Amino acid sequence: MGVSFDMRVTASADVVTRRLDDELVLLNLESENYFGLDEVGTRMWEVVTSSPNVEDAFEQLLSEYDVDAERLRDDLEQLLSRLVEAGDSVEADTEIAVVESMKMHIPVSAEQSGRVGKWLVEEKSLVAEGQALIELEA
Repeated sequence: MGVSFDMRVTASADVVTRRLDDELVLLNLESENYFGLDEVGTRMWEVVTSSPNVEDAFEQLLSEYDVDAERLRDDLEQLLSRLVEAGDSVEADTEIAVVESMKMHIPVSAEQSGRVGKWLVEEKSLVAEGQALIELEA
């Protein structure tokens, strides 16, 4: 799963962050899950959360790093898709994933507000039309 590059990324109110030298730790107080980001992941998080949308962050990071655009796009998608986790709260119509079909990226939005129960599919797996991707608790 990926994320829409049109969306704005913000940390949930349940997430606290702490910087340790060049690294960042994100802790979801509700789910008790945490992520540790290395120096590059920390910079990606800082730029993404301070940009109007992921696409603008992508362009800024592309100008900062000597990296292939496709590799950076994949790395950003991977980082952000891992941060939508069980226990996170989402609002109705929030874009939570992107499905790739025939090289087209199709945004997937939450049908209702709720709390993420669990992902029902693995990243980069085949899915059928109408198949549930995520368990969303009202």
